[in-house]
Amino acid sequence: MDSKIGGVGGNVMVRNYKKSLAATLQAIEYYDTISIGRVVVSQLGIYRIISGAFGAFRADAISQIQGWDIGPGLDGDISVKIRKMGYKVKFASDAVCLTNAPDTFRKLAKQRLRWDKSLIRFRVRKHRDVFYPSQHFNFSSFFSFLENITYNIVLNVKWYIYFIDMVFNFPHELSFILTMNFFLYTCTNYFKFLVFSLYRTEKNTSISYFLPYIPLMVIYFGYII
Repeated sequence: MDSKIGGVGGNVMVRNYKKSLAATLQAIEYYDTISIGRVVVSQLGIYRIISGAFGAFRADAISQIQGWDIGPGLDGDISVKIRKMGYKVKFASDAVCLTNAPDTFRKLAKQRLRWDKSLIRFRVRKHRDVFYPSQHFNFSSFFSFLENITYNIVLNVKWYIYFIDMVFNFPHELSFILTMNFFLYTCTNYFKFLVFSLYRTEKNTSISYFLPYIPLMVIYFGYII
């Protein structure tokens, strides 16, 4: 046992993936982006959030940070607090649990809006001190925050700028650009999904079930999420 590890996050997969299209697409997202992504960031030492649905914490670490604060984004908040105490947080890909994902796009939108609000509240506001040289400064935490904000805020805004630029400056090429984007991203998504399938730990679902839905992930990520 590594005494420097203050918390471990488990691998959350979607139980109700056959209930609706929204649930199916989330199952692919959880498996592809979230699960594999957390394997990578854990290895890099920048794993930033122990899922509230499935995580374990050292009792003495929880005692030192005086438990949970009241408010949204509790799982991300406590993960940061543990990192600030000098502990590591790790991801255990072979510890799998199943959760019921939102089964409509309306419910999904509410969930993701709540997640994004939490990102602003505890990353940009509450724990902004990780960006400044202080007693809490740690390069891995700084880089983790910076990557999270860049990916979830800056690039999202940039996407709108990119789309508006296409509409106004390349209207005649727009259909070609969108078609090629869809085709190339779909090819990439199939490649990633099949490669990641070699390392999957969750055996209760059939990989072949998701294959017809892979092309929809371009719309799911690019326009819905």
